[in-house]
Amino acid sequence: MDRQQRLVGYELLFRDGTRNAANVISDVHATASVIETMFAQHGVEQVLGEHFGLINVNEDLLMSDIIELLPARQIVLEILETVVVNNAIVERCAELKRMGYRLALDDVIAFDTGLQRLFPYLDIIKFDMAVIDAERVASIARSLGSHRPALLAEKIDKQTQFDACLKIGMDLFQGYYFARPVTLSGRRPSPSEQQLLRLLGMVIGEASDADILAGLKSSPELSVSLMRLVNSVASGLPIKIDSIPHALRILGRQKLQRWLQLLLFAHGSVPPGGGAPLTQLAATRGRFMELLAMELAAEQPALREKAFMVGLLSLLDVLLQQPLASLLEALHLADDVTQALLQRQGVLGRLLDAVCASEAGPDAVIDWEALNIDAERFNQCELDALAWAGALGQQRGNG
Repeated sequence: MDRQQRLVGYELLFRDGTRNAANVISDVHATASVIETMFAQHGVEQVLGEHFGLINVNEDLLMSDIIELLPARQIVLEILETVVVNNAIVERCAELKRMGYRLALDDVIAFDTGLQRLFPYLDIIKFDMAVIDAERVASIARSLGSHRPALLAEKIDKQTQFDACLKIGMDLFQGYYFARPVTLSGRRPSPSEQQLLRLLGMVIGEASDADILAGLKSSPELSVSLMRLVNSVASGLPIKIDSIPHALRILGRQKLQRWLQLLLFAHGSVPPGGGAPLTQLAATRGRFMELLAMELAAEQPALREKAFMVGLLSLLDVLLQQPLASLLEALHLADDVTQALLQRQGVLGRLLDAVCASEAGPDAVIDWEALNIDAERFNQCELDALAWAGALGQQRGNG
């Protein structure tokens, strides 16, 4: 994200399920796999939308022709810290810059003579804030002068870390700090959030259509927001919905429930560090879990709906800064959904564990045996979920 907490890019990582960690045969193999997946199965624009994508490159990949298959407009080449800077590397970076590529330097600890040779060609310098403190980064930034590349702080998992990096002038931030609430008792839900929670509870609790319609009519603003959302490209419906009764007839309870869940994130007031990235993460997580559930049990549509709900509601406490257990009391959830959310139990709990682990980055540990889904299908579901949430976000932004 940038300093205004707007989503600007993704890091595209390789994942292999032959053991409980990333089993990277070689950096070239790993990155080539990411490239192949994007092109052959999705297309870069579908995965990234309007954002840039960081791809790790070691010395061999940096010097190879594979790089030139990537669209310079959207891809940022992240040079790994293992690359030894020599004349050939400097010349290659200069060549790639002439071709229009952006370059990032990974895990900088000190800006030595070798790295200084790359300075004219760099667009982003990345600092791993788990191994370097803010004061050291500030010192390096001062030494680079005013005409420096953008400074990116990665592994930002807490609001306090974000605040510290913001204070010293970092430009970009990578991590899940907006999904790590500082407190779970910071505020009461706003009136609109309370209305959405009540409506969601009514739908889940199988209230009558008349009661649900009355609840929606009591908030014209929410009604308009819901109509915009369900008319988005993500609804998959061949006709436009032009009224709340029409929505109830055409959508049915399951889809209405889904869009109310999404609307809670898209519409609600969010805590510091939240905003659009939190909505994007919630939508991605819900769709990711739904797709994984389909992989496990395609013949059980009820499981996929529950999986979507678990993924989305797993961030409800972050959105509303309230304990999750108390928020769930009003929603009349099935026992297996509640147990998955609060204790990570059952099939849904295992799926949620895996999805959350995937968000932790390249060091994530996923129990593939317990998950019973191979890494290739897992990766495919994750990319599909990202594309789905990105399309939803673009449509919402255009609405």
